[in-house]
Amino acid sequence: MRAEAEAATVSELVELLCDLPGFADVHTRAAILDELRPSLVAGFRPAASTRMTADLMIRHLLHRDGALLELAELLALFHGETPAISRLRLLVARLTEPVGPVSGHGAELVRILLADGHQPWLPSFLEVAGSAAERPPRSPAEAVAFLEELAAPPHQPPPVMRFAVALAARPGWSPLQRDDLREWIHRLARRLGVTVPAAAESRPDGPSGDQGDGVRLVVSLQRYQPGSRECLLSMWLGYGAERWIVLVVDDEPQPLGRIVARFNTFFEKAQELSGGLPSRVEFMLPRSLLDLRVDRWSVSSRSNDSTGAGPPLGVLCPVVVRDLERPTDQRARERWTHRWQEYERSLDLSAERAVWLPCGREQDPRGSVRQLALALAVVVEPPSRHSHAPAGAVTRAVGTALDAGVPVVLWGRDEGDADGHVESGALHAATRRLISGGSPARLPERITSLRRKALGSGIPSPAEQLALVWDDPGGRPDVGGGALRCP
Repeated sequence: MRAEAEAATVSELVELLCDLPGFADVHTRAAILDELRPSLVAGFRPAASTRMTADLMIRHLLHRDGALLELAELLALFHGETPAISRLRLLVARLTEPVGPVSGHGAELVRILLADGHQPWLPSFLEVAGSAAERPPRSPAEAVAFLEELAAPPHQPPPVMRFAVALAARPGWSPLQRDDLREWIHRLARRLGVTVPAAAESRPDGPSGDQGDGVRLVVSLQRYQPGSRECLLSMWLGYGAERWIVLVVDDEPQPLGRIVARFNTFFEKAQELSGGLPSRVEFMLPRSLLDLRVDRWSVSSRSNDSTGAGPPLGVLCPVVVRDLERPTDQRARERWTHRWQEYERSLDLSAERAVWLPCGREQDPRGSVRQLALALAVVVEPPSRHSHAPAGAVTRAVGTALDAGVPVVLWGRDEGDADGHVESGALHAATRRLISGGSPARLPERITSLRRKALGSGIPSPAEQLALVWDDPGGRPDVGGGALRCP
């Protein structure tokens, strides 16, 4: 089904669900959800409104085998065989129609892929399909069928072979499955009279890592209105510079607490699509939320089978912040871009390129301006616990650095007398070690390493209070018209 037709069918199905009395009633809806197999509703969280719950539910069940059919049967039990249920069955049948025919070679490749249901294939598909794919395929069979229809230049490997080559190069396959893949590749190459791409043999075998190959999770939170406690949530999964999958774009504002509660559902979906943890999680935030403790949001990972609250996000993968309110004029952007490129090339940061802004102490404004004009990175040092610095001093200092075009800003959150607060001296020492030693380009990973070491020690650690603006001007998602909708 084409993306436009699927979107229209999903929209009509959502309207039908909202009109069903049993689904519109919150208690009956909960009873219906309880009757679904636990594996189908794992990770699903109902929304505040009936319409949003219906939309989230359809998208959650859409690509789980037999899930929508099971839902249709349950709704028929609750409502009887009404005209609305008949229409619902028809729409479900349209959405779950089988993929078109696959060739014999394609069917064999699908069999190899299905032998290990945990091996991620979507990154390899996106690598090969590029902009030809309007949405992510729902299964290996759909991916193979799509790639078999794509043309290849004469005497060149077809896309489906390049897909298999990319798969074989990924870690995590058992020796037997990797041999099956490579044998399939070489048999198809002999049949077509083409050369196997060298990449098939170029990457070393090795154990599967926890993190997706360069896959970024980008999260945007925007205030619904100035001063509002409600936000609009958007999330994208980025493969390389141009390929984006839209996980969610809310058009209804929600309290921040509700967004935090929903975040893990989308985080789990991101891991499912990328085959592991994102290589980095980037939060695009307005200035008023830059101090939000997003790295402490509790999440779960595919490799963690324990129940209950999961570890903090910032322990599992690097977490950085981007500024949604940077000046956007051409001159400011050029200054910002130039400094970012310099930062990326730096093996270390000299004293004049890494600037310390201490809060709570008088500074010469002209001297600060001169320092920030040269800075590639700024460390904002919070005031000591017993100082008389004005409230919000850290936030204002961070904003000053960002307005000056500095791409990287590191600071310790001003948490007052909160439990677990680390003395300012320890925080100062930690930030200085991070900026003065080690590769500047690996700063997010080095902060994550500190957080992992602190986890479970029971001792307050400076790593728990660190926040990092890591703002690559070229790395923001540009998804207007070219993004794939999350399956």
